[in-house]
Amino acid sequence: MLHKQITGKFLITGIMILFLLVYQTWAQQTEHEKANQNDSVSTQVAVKAGQPEVHHLADLPAPKKSYASDFKPPREFPADFFIPMKTFNTEEGLAMSSILCGFKDHNGILWFGTSGNGVSLYDGQSFTNFNSTNGLIHNLINCITDDSRGNIWFGTYGGISVYDGRSFINYTTAQGLPDNDINKILEDNEGNIWIGTQKGLSLIRASENGQSEMNFINFDRQTGLLADFVLDILQDNNGVLWIATEKGVFKHNPGDEISFSGIFEYAGLDTPIVQTIAEDQKGLLWFGTGSGVIRYDPSEKEKPQHFTTMNGLVNDDVRCSLVDRSGNIWFGTSGGISGFNKRENTFFNLTTDQGLSNNIVCSITEDETGSLWFGTLGGGLCRYDGNYLVGYTANQGIPGTVVYAITADTDGNRWFATNDAGITKNTHPNKDSNNSSFINYSSAQGLPDNYILAMIPDRNGNLWLGSPTGLFKFDGSSFTIYTTNQGLANNYTVSLEKDRQDNLWIGTYEGGVSKFDGTSFTNFTTRQGLTHNTVWDIMEDRAGNIWFATRGGLSIYSDGRFINFTIEQGLPDNKLSSVIQDEQGNILIGTWGAGIAVIRKNIVEEILQ
Repeated sequence: MLHKQITGKFLITGIMILFLLVYQTWAQQTEHEKANQNDSVSTQVAVKAGQPEVHHLADLPAPKKSYASDFKPPREFPADFFIPMKTFNTEEGLAMSSILCGFKDHNGILWFGTSGNGVSLYDGQSFTNFNSTNGLIHNLINCITDDSRGNIWFGTYGGISVYDGRSFINYTTAQGLPDNDINKILEDNEGNIWIGTQKGLSLIRASENGQSEMNFINFDRQTGLLADFVLDILQDNNGVLWIATEKGVFKHNPGDEISFSGIFEYAGLDTPIVQTIAEDQKGLLWFGTGSGVIRYDPSEKEKPQHFTTMNGLVNDDVRCSLVDRSGNIWFGTSGGISGFNKRENTFFNLTTDQGLSNNIVCSITEDETGSLWFGTLGGGLCRYDGNYLVGYTANQGIPGTVVYAITADTDGNRWFATNDAGITKNTHPNKDSNNSSFINYSSAQGLPDNYILAMIPDRNGNLWLGSPTGLFKFDGSSFTIYTTNQGLANNYTVSLEKDRQDNLWIGTYEGGVSKFDGTSFTNFTTRQGLTHNTVWDIMEDRAGNIWFATRGGLSIYSDGRFINFTIEQGLPDNKLSSVIQDEQGNILIGTWGAGIAVIRKNIVEEILQ
């Protein structure tokens, strides 16, 4: 059962690590983080670029071209149900179709955490998206809560972000957390903050003035906790804390010296893995496990009862739960939604057959109207008002199941690149009309590959697309295909950047970098000084230098030379995912598992002298 839990959890993060992180951009540092930054770095490694490989198109086979007119016309459908969505980065739409958690704050605002593109806030009319470009510490969100002071807490795959309505303050193991993978955050009745991680439980005690001091008191198996992998935390109506782990459920009584006692031996748990806990109006606890649901009476006046698919539960892998305002109990599973009918002791189920957008349900949230929002893995959000299911998916303007890249062309149209449905254009509405539509191009319209990992427009109105099978140029009517046959360094294209000279820089997986000037490809690999041949992100700074975030460190191409940084020069990790320059001229570098590194403006200027 633990294998199922951990496999499910790390499948999400594994996909994110392989691809989604390629396109994340990272947060500007908050004042708290800046205070902990060390500006000192070791001497950088400067390497004069070796003679690059140059491949002229005139000397090689002509690129293949496919005309959209020779294929089926693109699918076009009105955005008649596409909710107007406001974001911080000029794009519109739900942050991502894979929703891992949902939460309603004290003001009735709904927050949805995604598996790789940050958070979507829904105020009843529109979505506002936050991700690492706005200060969020990581874009994979495991849990969300608020505290009594109105702050919103986000537990992520890379630490904790606390949002006060204006800015984010971020915390990682560097500030005392036992682990950066946060599964649950809870404020108890006394204002203490409890944090469940994969490596134990952490406590932030409330100070006498009601403000939490950010001192982490950590518990693991060596300090009294009976299991390290904490999946959920609940405080019941009597103030007792219940902690769900991979080895059962433990409780902590309020007012006692902190200690934890296990209850799984006499709670009737057939499996030790408990993924979610809910308390109903009678004070009964419902444990969602990898093998069904267990109803447990803390007073032990009645025996625990185990519910599985044999009793009508839609699926035995229970991922989330909620007790709504009417006292109904809902369970999100790997096979749909189950609602428990207390009077008849039976389950009412919703699956894709009833209109659910995806059967893997990771979160359930109730809004101010009493409607339930189901967050699914790959199917976006579904809202259920008791009679109808309304889905927020590709049919309402979210293309594909996973969106890897979003960009806008010179005409103001928005383009979405997906992992399975090609590219979709959201046409810019006419000034005199609110109408907008979505036009999808896939292999049916001549797109050589439906799996698009990178996308960027050029000044001539062309759209350049990166895929595992090559580089494509789309001029609105035809696709031109560039591969190694035309001189591309490697067909597996994962990142794209246009410089001020209108050169296209192409980052590949294990093939280095190509610079394309329209007539020839010039290729750079480790033989020419690049620090690694897998290039996840490319950025041109304001001075015209080209920065490469690679799997083996950071490379800067300036004046015909490479300047390389690795952990030996101060990077926290050699595996990099993204690089960006902020408004002040600082360079922010995203890593796979060590947070964000910052090279401040004065250091950048010194490096490039």
